Amino acid sequence: MAANMLLCNTDYRNPDSFGSRMRAKRVRIFLDMAEDVFKQNGSVKVVDIGGTPEYWGIVGKETITRLNMHITIINVDKTMRGLQPCMTYVQGDACEMYMFADKSFQLAHSNSVIEHVGSDENKKRFAKEVQRVAEHYYIQTPNFYFPIEPHFLIPFFHWMPYWMRIQLSMLFNMGYYERAESRQEAEVLLKHNAMLSKKEFRKLFPLAKIITEKFLGLSKSFIAIG
Repeated sequence: MAANMLLCNTDYRNPDSFGSRMRAKRVRIFLDMAEDVFKQNGSVKVVDIGGTPEYWGIVGKETITRLNMHITIINVDKTMRGLQPCMTYVQGDACEMYMFADKSFQLAHSNSVIEHVGSDENKKRFAKEVQRVAEHYYIQTPNFYFPIEPHFLIPFFHWMPYWMRIQLSMLFNMGYYERAESRQEAEVLLKHNAMLSKKEFRKLFPLAKIITEKFLGLSKSFIAIG
């Protein structure tokens, strides 16, 4: 019951949900960056790393049109539904964006993606590629030390011993995930939901300004601005 309530409150399809309100608040930081780019260039070229067309509903068509914004979405999915005329979709790996030349974009945007790419080495490759393909970047990730795990939606889940998380992943549907059918599947699930501390995040983006998003006085997530 509690997990279902949390899932409803983080449903980004509902503009009135807690998750949508938090996302809309922090996207203002990105829009300030886009405004500056527009003033200098008359247009804004964005690469949305690991994103979806649905996400851009919080920005709105009027703002996207006013800023003459074109959004290139890169994701691992074979197809992407809901693309708007201002959007282009590229299937690809965020850790190896070889299809884009250096500084192809004015802004790189990524919301809650870097914690899903797997190993520490993949996180380093992700950060390196972000800084290579774009002049400026906005990268958001949830905080490891926030008590509610935002993907499984179980309080303290990410702080539990590894063996316990494996067992729970095989026994129950949790948050956005159905229960794993095998230990191997559970291990992959945990590997691709590995949150970062502020210290770890800063190491990946050493030249960035790190903004902390707060909730009830606790650090909920971080945004690297560079």
